[in-house]
Amino acid sequence: MVESLGYRGAFRGALFSSGVTTGVTAALTHGNLGAYWESGFAEALGRPVILTCNAVKWQAEKTHFDTNHMTTIIWDPAKPTGAANLLTATIRASLPDDAKMSD
Repeated sequence: MVESLGYRGAFRGALFSSGVTTGVTAALTHGNLGAYWESGFAEALGRPVILTCNAVKWQAEKTHFDTNHMTTIIWDPAKPTGAANLLTATIRASLPDDAKMSD
């Protein structure tokens, strides 16, 4: 598919617009501007967006002010099970028609 579209931007646009992508989970811990861009693009298309951020980074800097209204999972690396459970619950609540509802 990438070869037939010719360049990365077209692939990304096709992926989001074709309905293949139900929602987006983006990690903001490292300040990746692409994560901000893709989450904004998905939100503009009406797709659910779930952001994640390491608790230390969140406490020190928060994230960009444009994301303060979005669902953000603040995770502690010392408690990976809690973060996984919260992410699972958030995905299930955000995508009830698409997510697996039980383990």
